[in-house]
Amino acid sequence: MASDLVTGKAVFDSYAAEYDLWYQTPKGRYADVLERELFLRLIQPEPGQSLLDVGCGTGHNLAFFKELGLEVAGIDASKSMLDIASSKFGAEVGLYHGQAEELPFDNNSFDIVTLITLLEFTSDPTRVLEEAARVARAQIYLG
Repeated sequence: MASDLVTGKAVFDSYAAEYDLWYQTPKGRYADVLERELFLRLIQPEPGQSLLDVGCGTGHNLAFFKELGLEVAGIDASKSMLDIASSKFGAEVGLYHGQAEELPFDNNSFDIVTLITLLEFTSDPTRVLEEAARVARAQIYLG
């Protein structure tokens, strides 16, 4: 079933327009606060560090990372999700359409690589982790 979600992308493409609405619900706001606090506690990012958000979706977390002064980029398999992210950020953020199992970046390209609510939707979680480790210079955050 996970491979259908990754290869077809239909679920995420069809859900893209409503995706950010979840963060406006009480449960969504609560989860968002917990995720941000955990990221800050574990990663302790410094302004100017580079960050790749793998599975960035509509860019919800990219906005938070930008607020922290990070140089951010995102990649997602869903073109519809990326279109929404692009409408939020324009050229301010590098957005890439691609698979988490085959990241189109050189080794050690980013100080921080994040994988937030991603592994459960991939066909090969081990490969995704290997790719994250390959492109990360310093830290990987699993949320």
